[in-house]
Amino acid sequence: MVTIVERPEAPPQAPSEVQKDVANKVSAAAWAIFFAWLGYAILAQIPLGVGLLGVGVITLGAQGVRKAFGLSLEGFWFLAGILLVMAGVWNLLSLEVPFLPYLFFAVALGVLAGAFLQRR
Repeated sequence: MVTIVERPEAPPQAPSEVQKDVANKVSAAAWAIFFAWLGYAILAQIPLGVGLLGVGVITLGAQGVRKAFGLSLEGFWFLAGILLVMAGVWNLLSLEVPFLPYLFFAVALGVLAGAFLQRR
């Protein structure tokens, strides 16, 4: 007779102080780059599509740096970065099909539904 012994799953570990420090520094650097990009975009009168693309790349870059340092991706910011890149490309290509605004509305509804309908 074979007895199967299941190992209890290890509880998720809280982030260490070092991880929290690295996460805070990555976040601060991303915000600094964002505001520098925003200032440059305004001064240089960058087109909207390029501005959105830049913000999307900064947002996705911050998530890539988090992953490189062994931190978890932030799902909201990852999705926001992808949507910003899509919006920038959409604007640069001057596409007439109004698909992207509806996608943003759907994401907004999904975020709200997730926040209010979350099971505890």
